[in-house]
Amino acid sequence: MNARASALVFLIVLAGVCLHLVWVAGQLPDIVASHFGAGGVADDHSSRTAFVALSGLIIFMVSAIFGGLALLMPGMPDAAINIPRKDYWLAPPRRTASLAYVGDWAFHFGAATLLFLAGTTHLTVLANRIEPARLSSLFWPWLLLYMAFVIVWVGRMLRAFPAPPPGAR
Repeated sequence: MNARASALVFLIVLAGVCLHLVWVAGQLPDIVASHFGAGGVADDHSSRTAFVALSGLIIFMVSAIFGGLALLMPGMPDAAINIPRKDYWLAPPRRTASLAYVGDWAFHFGAATLLFLAGTTHLTVLANRIEPARLSSLFWPWLLLYMAFVIVWVGRMLRAFPAPPPGAR
């Protein structure tokens, strides 16, 4: 996927997640079960305003980190970039393509993280519709799906920057 397409996907996901948060705000009670123990039982609460504000802040931070990383990647010094075998992959003949790949990766990873956050927020809304508030058992498959995504994308990053051919500079 090219950089424009990756950025567009990221922006569409971001807009969808923001709209979801606006919708969620109207679905929550005044006092929200906002933290759940390992068994799914609510063990902490917050006001709806605090829950929505914190969710919005997290969405903003994730967007700024991944979107900013993708956009700033071409101007970053080598010391700030951590990819496998960076001496080879950031050498002038390969630098532009390598940084474009990492920028696309950041947009995709950011979009997936935003979707994970939206799904988790939605599960929180559903948990607050029952008494006593209890997180759905769907949380664990949702978390495992995201973790599988992380593992696959880290593997793709490692495969994208293999060991250079013998004698290459």
